[in-house]
Amino acid sequence: MLLKKGDRRKVICAAVVKGRTDVGNDWLAKRLAMGHPFYVSTLVQRIRRNKKEQKIPRKYETI
Repeated sequence: MLLKKGDRRKVICAAVVKGRTDVGNDWLAKRLAMGHPFYVSTLVQRIRRNKKEQKIPRKYETI
């Protein structure tokens, strides 16, 4: 199953990884097949700014 570049699960994973490590957007874009590194940054910022979605990355930080 191939997921879309901006799939919500990929964005959540990217947000958690960015919050816990020092990896760059280029690394995340390649590993998660999310397209251009700028796109990764945009999607992660969107999820961090959305009040409803802010709790989701925190939920998965303990994994």
